[in-house]
Amino acid sequence: MAGGGLDAGGCWTVCFASSGVGRWLSMSSRTAAPEPGWFPAAFDVFMAPLERFRLRRIRSEILGQLHGRVLDVGVGTGANLGLYAPDARVTAIDVDPGMLARAAMRPEAAGVELLRMDAERLDLDDKSFDVVLSTLVFCGVSKPERALAEVYRVLVPGGKLVMIEHTLGPSKVLNAILRGLSAWLGPRYGEYFDRPIARLVDGAGFASVSNRMLALGTFQLIEGIRPLESSAR
Repeated sequence: MAGGGLDAGGCWTVCFASSGVGRWLSMSSRTAAPEPGWFPAAFDVFMAPLERFRLRRIRSEILGQLHGRVLDVGVGTGANLGLYAPDARVTAIDVDPGMLARAAMRPEAAGVELLRMDAERLDLDDKSFDVVLSTLVFCGVSKPERALAEVYRVLVPGGKLVMIEHTLGPSKVLNAILRGLSAWLGPRYGEYFDRPIARLVDGAGFASVSNRMLALGTFQLIEGIRPLESSAR
């Protein structure tokens, strides 16, 4: 879960719910080490059909191209773990300790630094990552502009933001459903399925912002580059 108490899939979490000991002990002191509890496991069961249908393949195709120092914002229960490029050095954050505990139990968590952290207040150095990744996170971040400013700060100049998010697409019917869900869920749970995420990324100062439809008329790949210092806005 990223900022606002939501994870990589937090939008789906609200719809559902109302979201290795050695590896865990080696985590940063910025994380707690609770038991995962029942909800993270139930969340994985809920997400499994969507993962099998298309989402797992989308994750694999996109994450396999991420190299260098990678920050995974809102790692949730760890669906992304093991899918990054072999040379990626990954730090993965989430605000929910139960989700992080579930992620830490995955064999693929070996070698990944798991930290409990809010996307809106990243306790990370400036210009410290080559890539920042989010998957199904920014629909539920309380202040997306603040989180994007933090992402911009921790990226190196020329670094890339890669987002797999769901937002409005070409279908008028689906868009009407998403707007209706957002109108009901937003005030109650902070979930907004209709956020103009690509526009928010552009407004945060990223260059070469692009978005491409991936699946189901709502999942999109959104990318942006932190400009080099000489060309920064």
